[in-house]
Amino acid sequence: LVVDDDPLFTELITDLLKSHQIITARSGKEALALLSNQSIDIIVSDVEMPVMNGLSFHAEVSHNERMRHIPFIFITGTERQEVFDYIKQHPATVLVKKVNMVEQLLPAIAEASKRFS
Repeated sequence: LVVDDDPLFTELITDLLKSHQIITARSGKEALALLSNQSIDIIVSDVEMPVMNGLSFHAEVSHNERMRHIPFIFITGTERQEVFDYIKQHPATVLVKKVNMVEQLLPAIAEASKRFS
């Protein structure tokens, strides 16, 4: 599941993961609706989004017994300390900076998958 309000990043991530079946959402709220009736292997989510940001979305996922096992990768361009603090408090998550996304996304997926094995 790829969650990002920017269609360019959604397209870039989809291209990077073209060998996988990808489902997309434009906000955390839309993603939660998809998760209610879809089986998802991994979540790649932007942090800064309207309606429900990535941190709130992750909090909802991590508190749901049925979803908390799904590996979670944050992608972000932000430098806000509160984002880094949140991710440090949730060591099962992985952070990929948008500027390094092309090089780091596939290794981050492998790392996130190992953390949940």
